[in-house]
Amino acid sequence: MTHAEQILRAVAGIIQNEKTHFTRLAIREAIGVDANEWEKNYSPIFQAMRIGQPVAALRVATKWRNVFRQASRGQYQLTSYGINLTHTLVEPK
Repeated sequence: MTHAEQILRAVAGIIQNEKTHFTRLAIREAIGVDANEWEKNYSPIFQAMRIGQPVAALRVATKWRNVFRQASRGQYQLTSYGINLTHTLVEPK
């Protein structure tokens, strides 16, 4: 499983209780990595998954781009594309 998929699966778990916003810390905790591992290997991927990132900064496949948007400082939410993508990863209960 790629880091991008791990991130999106973590977000799907976080928002399953009808939450619409999430933080990087919540994702990191859901994945279960320490701050150093997050900064080194996951944070750049998370950034590349956000809307509005320059093409040169993208380190993820097209499938994983434009999944999140920043709602406010430190708070993120899924785009409509991101919502649809989570449905392909997580089976409904």
